[in-house]
Amino acid sequence: MLGPIAPVGNIELPKDAAYGPTGAVSPRSASIIINNYNYGQFVGQAIESALGQTHPAQVIAVDDGSTDDSRAIIARFGSRVRAIFKPNGGHGSAMNEGFAAATGDIVLFLDSDDLLRTNAISTLLSQWQPDTVLAQYPLTIVDRDGATVLGIHPDPPSRLAHGDVRVELLKTGSFGVNVTSGLAFSRRALAPVMPIPADEFWDAADGYLVRAAGFIGRVQRLDEPLGYYRRHGRNDSDMCAAAGGLAEGLRKKIRWTQRELKITRHFATQHRLEVEPDLGEGNADYIELRLFLLLIDPESRAVSGDRRFNLLRRYVIARWNSTWPLRRRGVGIGVAVGAALGPTPMAVTLLRWFYDPKSRPQWLQALNRRLRTPSPS
Repeated sequence: MLGPIAPVGNIELPKDAAYGPTGAVSPRSASIIINNYNYGQFVGQAIESALGQTHPAQVIAVDDGSTDDSRAIIARFGSRVRAIFKPNGGHGSAMNEGFAAATGDIVLFLDSDDLLRTNAISTLLSQWQPDTVLAQYPLTIVDRDGATVLGIHPDPPSRLAHGDVRVELLKTGSFGVNVTSGLAFSRRALAPVMPIPADEFWDAADGYLVRAAGFIGRVQRLDEPLGYYRRHGRNDSDMCAAAGGLAEGLRKKIRWTQRELKITRHFATQHRLEVEPDLGEGNADYIELRLFLLLIDPESRAVSGDRRFNLLRRYVIARWNSTWPLRRRGVGIGVAVGAALGPTPMAVTLLRWFYDPKSRPQWLQALNRRLRTPSPS
């Protein structure tokens, strides 16, 4: 069994800060909630993967006001799927509707462009630990057609946290957590913090759920990939897919992070815990976003007072102390230093290569494959 994550910084939990009995003890059932908005080309496959589990689960499909053929596709599954058709209200609103209809001991929120492996539910039910509130697992990255394996997310899977994540939340506002389709929650644990504030969490509403869960009980990591993350060029996690290009992608992620820092403070107060006064300023990912935005758009400052070389210095320190593998830490720091020392056009090119592997020249792609190939023992 994996041990709890290591404490971060000088923050310590009070001696009486024990978790209550909130996890799903010996769960026997599961609900798979598929949230969909205009993904008619994918949603049918997501539903098939949910219905094809070796251990049957309740399948709920929430269509958030799609204008394509999504609703007709969902309706074809008939009574095998609990279909909820609602006006467009955003990610948090769709999650709320699906959760209200869920009856399983554990709840999965599957993005409609992703897939589950057939053994996902059986594995979760058999390996769920009594004090678990949130279980997370790696996802196999596939292409648009789901035919070609592109990698694993996250890489390496050991970046996913395991244990009591409150210290890390109080220090950085985050912890090592997967995207929505790689998460499963105790329904009993989430019930007191639902519904999600839908107006505030129109998108990326999982940011609310994982922080709520992290303050309620323990996080469990499973090392076996239990799903497929489809990379198709319109993913919210794709930094370069935003309508305004890389700069807008960075701004979007910064907005999400700032919102997550706010909700972390909220839950910390609810649980009578204190966050770092400069919450987030030790978070390498947050500093990276702010630094890179400033490098490609020198007029943009996500936080008043941000300066190029001050952010660079802080990023180097934070990234070096992060959980990234040594080689990746070196690449991240090297890219940041090169972008910071060069002119803006060079920074734009370097950062596009950094975030979008398809944009890299052939020689760099070949070098990257070589670096990722393990050395023979």
